[in-house]
Amino acid sequence: MIGRAPMMLPPQYVSPPMPTYPGSQPSGGPQPWMPPRVQPAQQPQVKPQGQLAVGDSPGAKLQPVQPIVARGKPYEDPPAPPIQPLNKNNAKSAPLTLPSPQELGVPATERPAAKVDWNATHERLEQLGGTGFQTARLSDGRFRVGFVLRTNQADQVHHIEATAATQAEAVAAALRHAEQWASGQP
Repeated sequence: MIGRAPMMLPPQYVSPPMPTYPGSQPSGGPQPWMPPRVQPAQQPQVKPQGQLAVGDSPGAKLQPVQPIVARGKPYEDPPAPPIQPLNKNNAKSAPLTLPSPQELGVPATERPAAKVDWNATHERLEQLGGTGFQTARLSDGRFRVGFVLRTNQADQVHHIEATAATQAEAVAAALRHAEQWASGQP
């Protein structure tokens, strides 16, 4: 172990000065010790607004005294009025409408193409005497539909073709032409 234990000094006591009282005269002999007089506690003085407290100089600025608020914050705004129940006689309801995608900032897209009901198409083609059909998408994006129909002569068939922007439109146009041909209309 390096060094040695710290040394503690004994506590020192200092006696308080002897109180002196006004009117007492020091005499030549020792005087008995008397406890100091305790004065009653004074309540803090609150200045009325616009008055000076004792000890304030007459030229001091008057500062308003802030009121003491027990809740932490004084009410600044009046309370909100109570909510009234809905009167159905005064309520006028407008029909609800949804904004369009363009109004919401969604770019316009092409509508989905109508689908072809192939079961109904095959059934109607069979009723008209159809023996075959063909569909093709052209290089410009349009569709071409072709039907093969029987005729009264055994070695001949009749071809019907229709071209449209969508496959459903092309099928519908070809069926209209096939119905016209089957009914004998030019």
